[in-house]
Amino acid sequence: MNRLFTTAALLCALSLGFTSCSKDELYPTANRYIVMYKGEKLNNEADELYVIQAGSITAASGNATYNINFKRFIKQ
Repeated sequence: MNRLFTTAALLCALSLGFTSCSKDELYPTANRYIVMYKGEKLNNEADELYVIQAGSITAASGNATYNINFKRFIKQ
């Protein structure tokens, strides 16, 4: 599970859609997220569902920092 979360966090960071207009300007794209599931396919029968999204994003001087929001839904 830890490896899965680490991989998902990396994918989330890479998929944020940062666009650099110059070396010192960085513009993040809001509302990007990753949905992962545990099961054979994504449908009503999926056992678990994970939603990962970048929370607050701060971009300045070509550097960006962000918090990751993580939600886990388990079928009971």
